[in-house]
Amino acid sequence: MNILIMKSLPFIIIVLGTLLLFACEKKSAPTLAATENSLFTSDAIIQNLRVTNPRFLTALSHPTQHIIAGTDGTIISLQVNSADAVGGNSLTTGVSNSIFALATNSDASQWVAVGEEGLLLHSTDGGAHWIKKISHSDKKLLAIVFDAAHNTWVAGGEQGALLYSSNGADWRTIGLENNANISAIYAVPTRASLIALGDNGLLLISTNGGSKWQTIPVDAELSLARLVVYGEVLLLATTDGKILRSDSYWQHWETIATGSNAFLTGLHHQADTDTLIAISSAGEILLSDDGGTLWAPVAMLDAPLNSISAFDQTLWVTGDSGTLAYSHNGGRTWSPIKTGTEADIEGLIAVADGQLVAYGAGGLLLHSKNQGQDWQWLKAPALDFVHQLSQTHAGLWLAVGAKGLLLSSTNGGQDWQAVNATTQQSDYFFSLIHDQQSNRLIAAGPPGTVVVSDDGGDHWRVRLALGDATQGYFHQLLGNDKGTLVAIAGPGKIHYSTDAGEHWDGVASDDNRQLFSGTYSHPLKRFIAVGQGGRITLSADGKHWQAQESGVSHSLQMTYADGKRLWGEVNKGYCSTPTTPGNSGTR
Repeated sequence: MNILIMKSLPFIIIVLGTLLLFACEKKSAPTLAATENSLFTSDAIIQNLRVTNPRFLTALSHPTQHIIAGTDGTIISLQVNSADAVGGNSLTTGVSNSIFALATNSDASQWVAVGEEGLLLHSTDGGAHWIKKISHSDKKLLAIVFDAAHNTWVAGGEQGALLYSSNGADWRTIGLENNANISAIYAVPTRASLIALGDNGLLLISTNGGSKWQTIPVDAELSLARLVVYGEVLLLATTDGKILRSDSYWQHWETIATGSNAFLTGLHHQADTDTLIAISSAGEILLSDDGGTLWAPVAMLDAPLNSISAFDQTLWVTGDSGTLAYSHNGGRTWSPIKTGTEADIEGLIAVADGQLVAYGAGGLLLHSKNQGQDWQWLKAPALDFVHQLSQTHAGLWLAVGAKGLLLSSTNGGQDWQAVNATTQQSDYFFSLIHDQQSNRLIAAGPPGTVVVSDDGGDHWRVRLALGDATQGYFHQLLGNDKGTLVAIAGPGKIHYSTDAGEHWDGVASDDNRQLFSGTYSHPLKRFIAVGQGGRITLSADGKHWQAQESGVSHSLQMTYADGKRLWGEVNKGYCSTPTTPGNSGTR
């Protein structure tokens, strides 16, 4: 299977903001509006918001423009300013399909992007605006190339999809007898030819710009993945570690064992050292210094490798789990670099003299100003679960989640940045609220951690760190907008604060039944929490709690109070009980 297909599933964080009435009877529960302490300000915003951190899959660099693209139709244009700072500008494409490949013509006056479901995007202003074009195909398009020798464009993809255009805007399909997947298309300027590679030994050559193709017979059991033209020699890398070599104008082929049986994900010729380097999905780096006849392993990295590139006579390889390594001697020896991320790095581009940008999963963008010696975040990746999304004011959104995840967005959720916090990988934030009186943000979760922010979410401080989830799982935070806060425990004790989260104390009396959810009812001026075994408990001050019988034995997962009734959700319907203090009962 093509490794690009396997990795093209979008990395998408989706937050569903639906609140339901909870239940004890076998009937459907009606949908509610947001509760009074919710930070969601508009149902329309919730329904239309797409919270994503894309996996950047491909990039294309030109002296005047640098474009990175990925899942959900995301395209980012990188700019370098006079202070050698690099910034990213998200471009509007109007599509949500993943983009797998980019190409531009010789003077960069036209750009084309291709992707899933036959996606074809065309730009005539340096990538600032993109127009979707009719591709006449619904197949996943994995490759795009511009043939400078004939001023034509060719795209290819799954099930033999092959498209041709003379202007980049109008496309027609090219019929093939072989419907194998096309994984890559290369322009070979020295021979004024195009070469398409794919599964089942698919090798196609065009000498007229892509309108007509000739099939070259090779081993049908091999799937071809990468190509290098080395003088008069043509080398093809396969998905099972072999190299096909031809020095007779592609008519006769020799199958060469490299010692690997993994997917060869990259193949490169380094001209200054006259060496050939191959990388694999098993983390292998292989070298040949005799034109590709003999190969030997020179390094083994701890993760699958995704790309190999050269800048200023330095070779670079990227891989999964933040893998990045370089070689100054043509690939004979390699030095790994600590990148500070576990995100998969898909590739590198050079954006200015000595400046590099790495891109990858979860919106990862890393920047180096000094030829890769040091790296800084342009955009930190978001790889873990988001448990709650909240809007503090127009345009500013915050998200909290697993492994200490704290993210902010200033453009309505289109792009997200990690924020500064002294959190740990063991911290899981389930809940986030905004205290109106203090204008403070508070987040909480296991293992008994509470953090606060006084500057709109830019910086966070830890205010409670129990370090033991059995003492404070903290499913949810509740607030009365007057500085009193409650952290609902499940398991563990309820904790409360009367100074907007600055100091916390545990509730003295508690039973062994966990609490899962709660709300603050402004009409009743009560905190209400529900949980295990039908448990319901109420408090006016967050410190003293009074149990109220629900009349059910099922666990209550969520709750809502409308001033007249308390509603609770179980897994078989919904129930209600009067909320007047002192009364009890179930319907």
